[in-house]
Amino acid sequence: MKDNKELVGIFYTISAFVIWGVLPLFWRLLIKINSLEITAHRIFWAFIFFLSLNIIRKKKNDIFSLVKEKKKILLITVSSFLLGANWFLFVWAVNHDRVVEASMGYYINPIFSIVLGMIFLREKLKKIQILAFLLATAGVIIIIVGYGKVPWVAIGLTLLFGFYGLTKKVSKVDSLISLNLETLFMLPLVFYILIDSRIRAMEIIPLNSFYYLLLLIIGGILTAIPIYFFSQGAKLIKLSYIGFFQYIAPSLNLIIGIFIFKESFTPIHFISFLFIWTSLVIFILSNLSFHSKGKGKEVVGAFVE
Repeated sequence: MKDNKELVGIFYTISAFVIWGVLPLFWRLLIKINSLEITAHRIFWAFIFFLSLNIIRKKKNDIFSLVKEKKKILLITVSSFLLGANWFLFVWAVNHDRVVEASMGYYINPIFSIVLGMIFLREKLKKIQILAFLLATAGVIIIIVGYGKVPWVAIGLTLLFGFYGLTKKVSKVDSLISLNLETLFMLPLVFYILIDSRIRAMEIIPLNSFYYLLLLIIGGILTAIPIYFFSQGAKLIKLSYIGFFQYIAPSLNLIIGIFIFKESFTPIHFISFLFIWTSLVIFILSNLSFHSKGKGKEVVGAFVE
């Protein structure tokens, strides 16, 4: 029975990361639409999905009771804007030929999250993890020196998702309830963007265009489904498995960016990513060592929630 649950967890988790990995192919279908408008629809339809899911789960009362907890509501408000900005930046990156750079951000993020834990949660950072962080930083510096340009998409995604994860860990709220509230809190901005885009005709979506409307609705669902899959799967498997699986998404992003979207991948890119990949190997090995000693149980709950 335990093995069956683990297999289900592995299926859910891998499915989540595969969907995240291939999403650039979907967002490219909407390349003619302004990224801000895509993100607004993404948030709105994801909200509808999460609300429906929580009603089915009979968690509506839990949402209302949570509203009374001011500290958690403040944290969820902050996390909502971090999440919205992250979604926007990724869509923008896909539709402006920056998928390779976006993948860099998601490769670096787990290491950056450990540093945030050390700074804000007083978690201990092992020497080998410091080495991993320094190697990842060196990889970014190589890009900056080699091209004289800051890879701000990669840095932006790293910062946004890193701090988003930090707020989620501190708030300790059920993941689906939290996501429902996060998308709810963004709705006023969503409606403003959608109305303003109509008035100013930002990358017009014809009101009678069923094709684009359908794609935007599907985009919201594709935003929500992998999050749901991940929240379900992470409860059933070891964190060390997640440590491996989480690199499926940026790896698929990188492959799509290079071989399908034909983005530039020069020798400097390769050297930069080599530093980052080496840092990840060190990071994963340090995690395996940590969990083999039976110290990973507490982190699993924090990661999920």
